[in-house]
Amino acid sequence: MSKTRIGIDFDGTTADVNAVKSRWIESELGLLMEPWECNRTHCVPAIGEETYERMAGVVYEEASLMATPEITGFTDAIAGLRERDFELHLVSARPDDLLLVAKQWLRGKDLVDLFTDFHSSDGTSKDAICQRIGLRALVDDDERHLTSLSAEAILIQHGRYQPPLDLPEHVHFCSHWDAVSEVLTRLFR
Repeated sequence: MSKTRIGIDFDGTTADVNAVKSRWIESELGLLMEPWECNRTHCVPAIGEETYERMAGVVYEEASLMATPEITGFTDAIAGLRERDFELHLVSARPDDLLLVAKQWLRGKDLVDLFTDFHSSDGTSKDAICQRIGLRALVDDDERHLTSLSAEAILIQHGRYQPPLDLPEHVHFCSHWDAVSEVLTRLFR
């Protein structure tokens, strides 16, 4: 029996960079934004592209990332998925140089070996990666990567308990990693 290939995003899905962004926005701009509102899709309209890029330069910087905790429940969930023969691929919008920093973060948490491979969608789309390597699902915190996905789409927004009103029907909404694990198990086992 072949393993089911699953794609997992990094920022806001694996590492809790959205909580770091939320604190930066409050500190630097005096605005209160929930962490789940700090992905690019929600954040840029609220703070502007230039400010978002300035914030990203701080948040995605190596020292800051290394101090960023994981999303609650992530380690247990992916370890359980691997035990159930899911093949995990990290699929990130990070360019290759920043993808190396993400791998370093995973290595520091003894998680890098749980992933079969690492893919940057810089210059392409996450859907193109899913199609190219045969991913059956993608777990991401930003709906923009999921709305026209050819694979199963799972939106995880840690701490958000009601799905977005305009979420397409084909996207499964989860507020925590236990729910993601349940959805994947239901879909593929």
